[in-house]
Amino acid sequence: MSREINIERSTSIFCAAACGISSVMLGVGEEHYGLAAMAVVVAIGSTILCDKRRWFVLNNWQANVASLVVLAYAFVQARNVASELRILVMADLMAHLQFILQFKTKNVRTYWLLVVISFLQTAVAAALHTGVMFGLLLVVYLMLTLYFMGYFYLYREQLKFASRLPQGRGSNSVDLHARTDLSRRLYGIGLGTLALSAFFFVAMPRIGQTNWVPAGIVDPRTVGFSPEINLTRSGDVFQDPEVVMQVRFFDYKTGAPRQIDGDIYMRGAGSWLYEEGKWRTFTNFQRMQSGLPSVTALSSQEGLLRQQVTIEPLSRPNLFACFPVYTDRPLQSRAIFHHPANGQIMRNEALKLRRFDYEVLTPGFQRHKQNDLLPAEYVVEGGDRDRYLSFPRIGRAGESNPLAQLRQTATDVVAGVPATDPFQRAKRIEAYLRDSGRFKYSLESGERPPTIDPLEHFITERPEGHCEFFAGALAMMLRSVGIPSRVVIGFRGGQYNVVGGFYEFQQLHAHSWVEAYLPPGRVPLERLQDTPGLIPLAAENGAWLQLDATPAAGIDAAADYSSTWLQIQQTIDYVKFLWNNYVVGMDSMRQEESIYEPVMTAMAETTKSLTDVDHWEIVWARLKAKLTPLRTLSAVLLVAGVAGLVVWIWPKICARLPSRRSTNDARGAPTARRPRPPVEEFYRRLEGVLARVSLTRTADQTQREFALAAGGELAELPHTRGAAPLPRRIVDHYYRVRFGNRPLNDSQRADVEHALDELAAALPLTPGKSSPGKQTNGKR
Repeated sequence: MSREINIERSTSIFCAAACGISSVMLGVGEEHYGLAAMAVVVAIGSTILCDKRRWFVLNNWQANVASLVVLAYAFVQARNVASELRILVMADLMAHLQFILQFKTKNVRTYWLLVVISFLQTAVAAALHTGVMFGLLLVVYLMLTLYFMGYFYLYREQLKFASRLPQGRGSNSVDLHARTDLSRRLYGIGLGTLALSAFFFVAMPRIGQTNWVPAGIVDPRTVGFSPEINLTRSGDVFQDPEVVMQVRFFDYKTGAPRQIDGDIYMRGAGSWLYEEGKWRTFTNFQRMQSGLPSVTALSSQEGLLRQQVTIEPLSRPNLFACFPVYTDRPLQSRAIFHHPANGQIMRNEALKLRRFDYEVLTPGFQRHKQNDLLPAEYVVEGGDRDRYLSFPRIGRAGESNPLAQLRQTATDVVAGVPATDPFQRAKRIEAYLRDSGRFKYSLESGERPPTIDPLEHFITERPEGHCEFFAGALAMMLRSVGIPSRVVIGFRGGQYNVVGGFYEFQQLHAHSWVEAYLPPGRVPLERLQDTPGLIPLAAENGAWLQLDATPAAGIDAAADYSSTWLQIQQTIDYVKFLWNNYVVGMDSMRQEESIYEPVMTAMAETTKSLTDVDHWEIVWARLKAKLTPLRTLSAVLLVAGVAGLVVWIWPKICARLPSRRSTNDARGAPTARRPRPPVEEFYRRLEGVLARVSLTRTADQTQREFALAAGGELAELPHTRGAAPLPRRIVDHYYRVRFGNRPLNDSQRADVEHALDELAAALPLTPGKSSPGKQTNGKR
């Protein structure tokens, strides 16, 4: 005996689940997690207390009163909030009306109201929340809604035809086999819908750009990127986990991904002016150059890496990269500007509030580690040199020499190192601040006297602070001994994601360090031996030496995650990265860069290779080189063996096919070659008999609907009233064989023959004679 599933109960369960998910999405979008929790409770409670047990059911009067109360509350709330927040009030109103309807006795009208409110909630949630969690919930909602609509259709059909069925024929259940088949079909429809939607989402051309809400300006008391440094600000500094960018490295020649050893320094901005405890960046836009230097400027392309960067919306147009930077795609860098004086790259102001992709090349790595020498783009002399050696003219208390103790300390540190060796002098000062043990890294700024320069106070009285203090002190100490320098702001470190193969930089990775200028003739060129393309530039223009005086123990401190948790977190981060970049951020520019351009490039290259004679000559030459006599003989024997095996085994497979079809027919399973004429013969006889009295099936009728309509027509006349149940009885047997795959036994075949004979005897032989009706479509 097969188990049966109640259609009405399944409809109510899937309806409650779909409504609950839509309310959860709305609650998550509003960040109203109480609403999300209430939606789950109401979905479960209404299914058990109302639909199944009937312990708590609202009648129409009670539901109307509750709805009026909710409406009045929403009206009061809407008057007390700003106009832009009234959509949230309306969303909450929909959710509460849905809660009330879920505790009413379900009928077709109630189900329609619930599904419409559910759709509206999902639309509002889509406008409020674009995170990856919303995407996952949306997929679940799609599947649940499809299941609900499937069972809702069966529920409606059962109500529609229940009154027309003969006594005892009605049923509110389906057997387990039919339910499994329905579930499989609905599951296939859901997956097909997702696949088709994904295809159209990706392939449908977009018009214009999508400007999402920017990530926001970084709190001045959090660790985050800002081209301005203010050392006079007091109070603790907190770490900001907001994601800024993802960076991938690839070998320029082979395209193979590369993982970097040691720390990565992503340069963003350079600052040279220090006054009153603040480092300021002045960008001379007249010296900005559109695009980046071409890679052809390098004498050698050995050691080149390609950096692929995806940067999130920021309040600044700065871009970040490992320097020096070059490009081999001038058309793709039209939106990028390069400032050779302070060594920074920027994007167009109009692009700073959207997610942005860019690629740059860098020869700044040796043996998988970032080099600390950056060849200068021009010789730093004259006014530029004076800027990088400048000191504050007046102290905070009006003193004429505001950094006297800092100057003296720097002089003492480099004592014994000749002035003709700026490299060793710079390294000596860096080591003093970083490795002497006197200075400590701390995010607790504390109070500093307003009459003393913050860097002077850091060197003499309170030797602890964050990276900006270490970088500022190092730069001014270098200047005091005659070495031009500048403070650099960017990102250091990054977390490598083994799942996605990228380095993820957060605001908490923001960092400051120093670049010291080494003039031509003072650059240790042997440190560039693995990147020979940079040696001529460094020898001609000099180089900037990258220095970082911040103790590594401070900035490298991170949460102690287990490896398993770290992998899970990285997988989640990678999913968020894919969602943000290829779903939420899929605008026209990204679509062209990620889909259209690679596809067109691949098609062009494929077409070129197919029509290029030289290409086929190379392929043939490689093939001949590999086809030695022994390999040729082995290939021929292998092909011959496979062909012989196919020829030998194919007849055996064909011989087994008829027996398999026979076995399937005996079990009642559907087969492609199953003979249908005997199955459908008695139904065709039924249509022929009914055609005598002008009763024919229309194209929009099923066999069962036709039988019910014909029975109704026969029941209207006294001389055919006794034959009214016969069409339905015959069609029931037809459904059993045609769709249920259950062959008729002897008694059932006899019943069909008897019903056909009885129906033929009750109807006239001449078409149209004593016709009880006309062509039927189920309507009167």
